[in-house]
Amino acid sequence: MVHTRLALVDPRGGSQPMASKHWFVTVNGERFDHKAERSRLEATGATFRTNSDTEVWLHTLGVEGPAAFERASGQFAIAAFDRTARTLFLARDRFGICPLFATIADGWLLWGSTIASLLASGLVARRVDLRALDHHLTFLGASPRRTLIADVSPIEPGWCWQAETGASPKRRRFAAVTFPAAGDERRADSPRAEQALVDELEEELKRAVRQRLDADAPVGLYLSGGVDSSLLCAIAASQAGRDRLTAFSIGLDGVGLDESDPARRTAEHLGLRHELLTVTRRTLTELFPEVVRHAEAPVLDHADISLLALSRRVHALGFKAVITGEGADEAFGGYPWDVATARLRRVGAWLPHLAGNVLRSVAGSAGSRALREGHAFESTALASVLELMASARSRFASASVTEALGDWLPSDDHDVTPERLHPFNAGLSANFRVLLSGHLLVDKGDRMAMANGVEPRFPFLDEAFLRTALSLHPNLKVKDGTDKWALRQLAIRWLPRDVAFRPKHMFRAEPVIHERDRPAWVDELLSEPSLKRTGYFDVRRVRAALEHPMASWAPRRGLEQAGLSGVVSTQLWHHLFLGGGLCSLPAV
Repeated sequence: MVHTRLALVDPRGGSQPMASKHWFVTVNGERFDHKAERSRLEATGATFRTNSDTEVWLHTLGVEGPAAFERASGQFAIAAFDRTARTLFLARDRFGICPLFATIADGWLLWGSTIASLLASGLVARRVDLRALDHHLTFLGASPRRTLIADVSPIEPGWCWQAETGASPKRRRFAAVTFPAAGDERRADSPRAEQALVDELEEELKRAVRQRLDADAPVGLYLSGGVDSSLLCAIAASQAGRDRLTAFSIGLDGVGLDESDPARRTAEHLGLRHELLTVTRRTLTELFPEVVRHAEAPVLDHADISLLALSRRVHALGFKAVITGEGADEAFGGYPWDVATARLRRVGAWLPHLAGNVLRSVAGSAGSRALREGHAFESTALASVLELMASARSRFASASVTEALGDWLPSDDHDVTPERLHPFNAGLSANFRVLLSGHLLVDKGDRMAMANGVEPRFPFLDEAFLRTALSLHPNLKVKDGTDKWALRQLAIRWLPRDVAFRPKHMFRAEPVIHERDRPAWVDELLSEPSLKRTGYFDVRRVRAALEHPMASWAPRRGLEQAGLSGVVSTQLWHHLFLGGGLCSLPAV
């Protein structure tokens, strides 16, 4: 075991790997319950040499064995070796915040936080998994069950691998994001009862923020100006003191909707120091290769580039962690399709047909595929939205790739939501499994922050807070057309009304990497020889879209732009990780 540590708790005493008489441990991330666990263990006679949360893992494993994973509160990817039983355990938190990959090569079990570290062994064949690529281009993010390198697997969120010499690893799930069965959700029959539920949310969120501010290094705040991040900033300011906190925001200069002014006004209202990073077209093109290298996958969301640039600024100012607002939309129904599902109670009966007609007119042959994925994926609205965005695969895929994929669907990599869930909660469950775990926490979250030595922390994904949030009836999440209603009722206690009820705007930087002022390496990647060498995309379609003006109809133009961006990103990934030769950029 080897470990490069981002020292946030006990910088001197927390070096890893850490050993006890019976265990070796390396762990990435944080146990936010480590102080409470330490007190509990000390009451039973345990003694500690350090203040590190890693040593808490050693003691809990010594007492409980791998059952310790189930109770741990926080974000983690852990490798724990039982020295007595000669057994290795690889485990990952229930949300998939911290990455962890494994492979069996030449009789060895190898694991690491990056795929590149496994490739560096020289034992892993650099072969693409087309199904993983299809998942990325369809759902904008990683599959929970496969990576783009055919022989490398992710440890799934909330799962543990148990490996012993001479045997294949055993896999078991120890935690999941769980919604109540339909009819078991918590309702509120009066305004007083509603406020009591909001009180409960508030106390849990205050504790979650307090725990995530606790570190032996500076912790910053990400502030978009929307209700989620603004609420976290307000609570943090009340607990840590305004003079100790800095809020970081992104401004977009000509490459998307700029929301920096609301963020600035919120920071001023809360009395926070405010750092604004302005992202330009040059930022997006210059950092594009670095983003794909750190994500180790095609990146279809240019917002990833903005977050990589922001974490660089955070690191330069001496911060090692940031509090950020992911998870609120998934828990409370903050996406447009969630509101649509809440309004259209009979969505399952007729929306697939409407969605199919729209898809056929916008994305051609993608429509029939969307219908199949919609039914398989429970949340027909989400499946249709993702299918609309999957232009890279549906519009540009080569015939050979389409034939190789056959009838396989990316939704096949995901567990089916139990039928006993309320339809609205089935949609939220899909949001958690696809958008959050596959994209927002991976290539947009951990990878872009940790590339610059910054740990993102997510109070809305605190286990206790989330249990309360998920228990609420859908009527408390979307009410009278207002999304995240219960959370906004909490926010109004801390923020001006216009901030607490500010409509959601999905942060998005325009896909510009393929436009006329593109770098020379993009033309190299999209040349006929390079496209034929990878074989992923139809050369004629890609060249036609690149050389001729985009469609005049705005929705179709947007899909074509996103599709071309996906083509560039995929070609670049292949060049970086599968041997180079496609452009002048250095390979991994």
